[in-house]
Amino acid sequence: MKPPRLCFNLCIAAAVGVSPVSADASVDFNRDIRPLLSRHCYACHGPDAGARVEELRLDTAEGAAADSGGRRIVEPARQDDSKLIARIESSDPDIVMSPQPPRVWRSTCNILKWETTSGPDRCRRALYTYWKYTSPYPVMTTFDAGTAEVCQNHRVRTKAPLPALMTLNDPVFFEAAGALVQRMSDTHKELSDRIAHGFLRVLIRPPTPEETARLAQLYESLSHDFASDPDAATELLNSAGRTSGDAAFIAVAKILLNLDEALMK
Repeated sequence: MKPPRLCFNLCIAAAVGVSPVSADASVDFNRDIRPLLSRHCYACHGPDAGARVEELRLDTAEGAAADSGGRRIVEPARQDDSKLIARIESSDPDIVMSPQPPRVWRSTCNILKWETTSGPDRCRRALYTYWKYTSPYPVMTTFDAGTAEVCQNHRVRTKAPLPALMTLNDPVFFEAAGALVQRMSDTHKELSDRIAHGFLRVLIRPPTPEETARLAQLYESLSHDFASDPDAATELLNSAGRTSGDAAFIAVAKILLNLDEALMK
């Protein structure tokens, strides 16, 4: 049996890890823990059997520490052995929380916060993005990803304006454009060669002469604009996770990532 999916993990962790007490002090479930759980957890894990999620009951001390298929979610007085504590404090690199808008990851039965991953793991493939059934990662839902509640043998091909708008404005795509520019600039110095490298990386084909000319013209125009507005250039660099660089070329890279051919083929 799989361990229950907890819709209110953090409050149980707080209940188990209550404020430090002296060796002769005692923690009473009804006095110290039940009030916390009743405010936040009973809608999904309370006395109402019809509304209870996966038979995990938190309104009694026995229910919170009950055996679940050979595994205990909470081990009383043994935080290091509690599966719940391990999940909350895990630094598992296979779980990534990519940037997303604030206040998206909220629900009635959850006070867990979306802690955006930092460091190299922040840029891992979407396969590793943390998945919550009641509040899926918004980029994935915008691109018509499945809910993961049932198996799919075919993905819907997204054909709507909203995904294109997201690739132009979402923080993930700003940072992806910054990383793409880094690779394009590290391998080539000439503008046309950098554009060609970007095409190969994103579209797996070389650009036509017309495409190269249009992007080169766009780059020159943006370079002029950013030269006259350095604050806008700095803002774009910061959005792409860069402290320095070529803001105009990052904008060009964002155009490549926004192409229908890049998203759909």
